[in-house]
Amino acid sequence: MKLEHLKIIRVVLSIIFFVATTIVFIDLAGFIPYSVIDSVLYMQFVPSLIYFIYLPAIAGAGFIFILILTALFGRVYCSTVCPIGTFQDAFSFITKKIKRKKKYEYKKPHDILRYSILVLTAIFMAAGSLTLVNLLDPYSNFGRIITDMIRPVYVILNNEIAKAWEGNPVFYFYYFDFNTVKIGILAFSIVYLLAIIILSVLKGRLFCNTFCPVGTLLSLVSKYSLFQITFDKEKCTACGLCGNVCKAECINSPEMAIDFDRCVGCYNCLRVCPESGFEYKIPFRTLSGIHKKHPNNWILNQVQNDKEKGIWMLKQVQHEKEKSKWMLNQVQNDNSKNVKSKRNFIIISGAILLGVFGFIKAQAPKPKKETKIPEKRKFPIIPPGAGSIREYKAKCTGCHLCISACPSQVIQPSLFAFGLSGTQQPVMDYSTGFCNFNCIICTEECPSGALLPVSKEKKKTLQLGKTTFIKDNCIVVTEKTECGACSEHCPTKAVQLVPYGKLLIPEVNNEICVGCGACEWACPTKPFKAIYVQGNTVHLIAKKPKTEKLKEKVQEDFPF
Repeated sequence: MKLEHLKIIRVVLSIIFFVATTIVFIDLAGFIPYSVIDSVLYMQFVPSLIYFIYLPAIAGAGFIFILILTALFGRVYCSTVCPIGTFQDAFSFITKKIKRKKKYEYKKPHDILRYSILVLTAIFMAAGSLTLVNLLDPYSNFGRIITDMIRPVYVILNNEIAKAWEGNPVFYFYYFDFNTVKIGILAFSIVYLLAIIILSVLKGRLFCNTFCPVGTLLSLVSKYSLFQITFDKEKCTACGLCGNVCKAECINSPEMAIDFDRCVGCYNCLRVCPESGFEYKIPFRTLSGIHKKHPNNWILNQVQNDKEKGIWMLKQVQHEKEKSKWMLNQVQNDNSKNVKSKRNFIIISGAILLGVFGFIKAQAPKPKKETKIPEKRKFPIIPPGAGSIREYKAKCTGCHLCISACPSQVIQPSLFAFGLSGTQQPVMDYSTGFCNFNCIICTEECPSGALLPVSKEKKKTLQLGKTTFIKDNCIVVTEKTECGACSEHCPTKAVQLVPYGKLLIPEVNNEICVGCGACEWACPTKPFKAIYVQGNTVHLIAKKPKTEKLKEKVQEDFPF
């Protein structure tokens, strides 16, 4: 195979990864099975690393696969798998088409800055904070850009098509309700996107080689990779074309040297060279005279053995990955083998419930007076599968995949709900929806292990928080009128109506409350709710509600 063909292969693979990752975040109907999502996101470095740190298993060892590839061939993650890398390449390509005289030139690396960022990121992670990871991780930022900026546009287009599609017997398009993205969250994504565009247009892959901690870490491995791009000094004419197209600005053409630890594997140099003046081989095979001085060359034999060992390790990683997937499915105790059908069933059920609850909520009385007593929520409510706020903050990278997947849209992005150390990490926002009683989609799709898989049976008793009732905010008290919306929405009947004069008023039983937020979402009072959920710092297990069997008298004989 000719070396210049490597660029074509790289471009095709990067487009496949980019499109697949994008579809994962904008999949409205949940048609993509969990197994496919897992395969697409398996090699995203940071989520995989965090998953493996807290739950060592091959299912979270995608980063090891990336490290092995990097040790063999260089930074293929940066050139092929990373969606932000492909995003930068797209803008560099557009810039090149618009400004044909655009040229890159060799620049010395900003070693102090990039290694300082890497060390600080490692220190923060060791301390249980993902602040720098959330700010700089390419995968997580790409997820936020798609979820907060692209997905709303996609939903609007889908809804317009659904309106035009009305009356068609094929029910492929349907209206999808969504909540407006908060300005602060949107502003963060816009700033990051603009920074990436500006850097890629002016300086190529400067972000990857200076500010990205993943790129810096992989550069340390790539520096000693088995196969490297080197000059063929017998063919090279020092024309400088390779340096002009190097987006990493790591080719020193006059000295025929490549700073390979900064090379992102774009292969532009191989494509543009008119003399085929490059080699992509084991470096010491091309050193002048070494193969002549050592005819037997035991070193090369060792390298070949290491190569074969690396291939064997890759096969073992793949085998263990499949094995761990099977074990994870056993742990979940999910009898359904068709994940796609399960997800679709949940979403359809959720849509029906939302429609029914929306009708009930519409029938709730509209308050005439504004409430005066604010809710005193001490702790944010974290999604199911998080375990505890402490674990959640230490593992969530804020990629917002759970937000995209949530059918009821109760999971929403937050800026500082968890403080500065938890910026961009999602929370349960019961003003926008409630957690469906049987839904476990978010726990299945989290790539970093911040949300661990939860079975449907366990979800029914998993207590995310406890309900607080503010009597003086309730319209039964303030306006002497009937309501009961909170009780009607409660799936466990933890909210019951008890006599209050001639009316009925809510009473809460937190022993069976799961903190789903249906009561808070349904409560019509404004601006402060009469009933709300106080988040648990650690998820608890609620008692199962008592069920009463109907006693029916059976007649032995016909009445006629």
